[in-house]
Amino acid sequence: MMSVPVELQWLSDEDGGRQAVPSGPTYTTVAKLEALADRWPVEAWSVIIEWSKTSNEGLQTRGNMRFLVKGGPEHLLTPGTTFELYEGRRLVARGRVSSAKTPSAGFRVSPAKTPSAGFRGTKPANEGPESSK
Repeated sequence: MMSVPVELQWLSDEDGGRQAVPSGPTYTTVAKLEALADRWPVEAWSVIIEWSKTSNEGLQTRGNMRFLVKGGPEHLLTPGTTFELYEGRRLVARGRVSSAKTPSAGFRVSPAKTPSAGFRGTKPANEGPESSK
């Protein structure tokens, strides 16, 4: 499976994100890819991020990301592609695929207090497809 370099900007706890940036050597969660945003959350992909040991600073981190399962839309993971990471319904980070040779300096994403436009969360498994009003 293909792994690509990524830059992440984590939302602070005050902005609705995590209390702390994940500290393990890997982190697995659900990603909302920019090219598939109109299909979210029906088409959501689990990803694994492996941290770069020397490139993490505060709420900004770098690492390598790949899909958890074979058959993920790897063709969408090109330099410049943006994505969001979620823990359940909660947006915890925004990211961008960087160039393997030249990660950009100063990658910053303004944190949002609410999930991105169009995100409505997911329905519990026992609810039908009709929208609730």
